[in-house]
Amino acid sequence: MDPAAVSGARDLPYDIPNLRVEWLEKDFGAPVGFWRSVGSSQNAFITESFIDELAHLAGKDPFAYRRSLLGKSPRHKAVLELAAARADGACRCRPVAPAVSRWRSPTAATRPT
Repeated sequence: MDPAAVSGARDLPYDIPNLRVEWLEKDFGAPVGFWRSVGSSQNAFITESFIDELAHLAGKDPFAYRRSLLGKSPRHKAVLELAAARADGACRCRPVAPAVSRWRSPTAATRPT
């Protein structure tokens, strides 16, 4: 398995039991360029967008949902709490790409409304 292809997906800070990460090389029939970043960049966006979806399905606030999953990762939990404290609820943001991430999240790509 290509470690760069699954970086940011296989080493999540969240307490998720039975996590399975797979990677499959796919030839799309068209040349593609090299992603000019580390694997975590796109994988983290995809993962965090999915966490938003799970929070929504669970009927929970995305911040509270993430916080509950960060029991094994106090450093990540502290960063999430600091970001929330600094925002102080003043910024209600809407997702930039609604088709990818429909729910509000401190980690999703957002812009002020």
